[in-house]
Amino acid sequence: MAVFKKKSTKIIFIISVVFIVIAIAVTTFVICYKNAEYDAYLQKKSSVENGVIYSTGCTVELMQFLDKEGISIDESVRNKYKKLSIKIFDDIYEKNLNAYSMTYLALINSYFNLGKDEYIKSLFDRFYSEKYHLLRGKIDISDDEADNETILEDNSYWLIPLRRSGFDMSDYGIEEKLIKEYNKYIKQDFIGNEDTERKLSDIMMYFFYTDQIDKIDYIKMKSYYIDYNGFYDVSDKKESLGIYFDDVSSINCFLRLFNNDKSYSELTDKTYLELSSDEDFSFFGDASDFQVVLNTVGYSYIDCVNQNKYFTDNVNRWMDEVYENNIKEISKVWLGKL
Repeated sequence: MAVFKKKSTKIIFIISVVFIVIAIAVTTFVICYKNAEYDAYLQKKSSVENGVIYSTGCTVELMQFLDKEGISIDESVRNKYKKLSIKIFDDIYEKNLNAYSMTYLALINSYFNLGKDEYIKSLFDRFYSEKYHLLRGKIDISDDEADNETILEDNSYWLIPLRRSGFDMSDYGIEEKLIKEYNKYIKQDFIGNEDTERKLSDIMMYFFYTDQIDKIDYIKMKSYYIDYNGFYDVSDKKESLGIYFDDVSSINCFLRLFNNDKSYSELTDKTYLELSSDEDFSFFGDASDFQVVLNTVGYSYIDCVNQNKYFTDNVNRWMDEVYENNIKEISKVWLGKL
């Protein structure tokens, strides 16, 4: 009888252990499934994250420019973007974040005084490559996964909103790295080498767009922008007024930059004042259009930016349309109803 009891106890114990193991396995499976399901949910939400941050950042860059030029921004428009920006920071999915988004987050935080400076610094440190003194494209990837040539091509653009945000990069050697690369390539016979031309042009335009052009020997690019590419005849308004303005303003920009030649300044101002439609300003309803506006109106040495009535009367409408017809719709899957 005692032997039978011992065997029964063993059987009960074994059965109990089996049930416990099964229970643990089932629980683990459910947890893993739930985690995978939640991760897929987050991935779906974050699929539009970078696009929303980019669109918001482009608009904030335009707002920054309007403030500088003394052009009034409707408080209703500004408040929409501020509330949107707060929601963005409340629901960031870092795993999907790219470097361009991170730099725009810095600009958005700075412009609206959201108090996220420490968080921006922590994000920046996770994108920063000590090996290359540049930013990696994705967060938390290793230097082994990054490539100097690849990240060099993109940093010139990524860093513009970061610099405009006032973020202190002085301890990271990033701009020094860009200057070093510029000095290396400018000594080469680069005319006709598209790869080298692009690298030099990108770096030069970074320093130009961040008002630091004197940090590099930019005059050596004159042969590329003026002598090599040459200037076309702009005596006739070909295709459209907007395209004509783009041509004239580009010529004015590079003549003044490289030669201190103001011969196209009067024509540029005159043509700018004639722009009188969304199409003339290259605005077609997307936030990326604001990049074109900034590059043509903001960096063409125009002395009368706030004197074009169509621009001052409609720029708030543009920003509102981008919010209502673009950002508000595509961000639903990530941020919910705005």
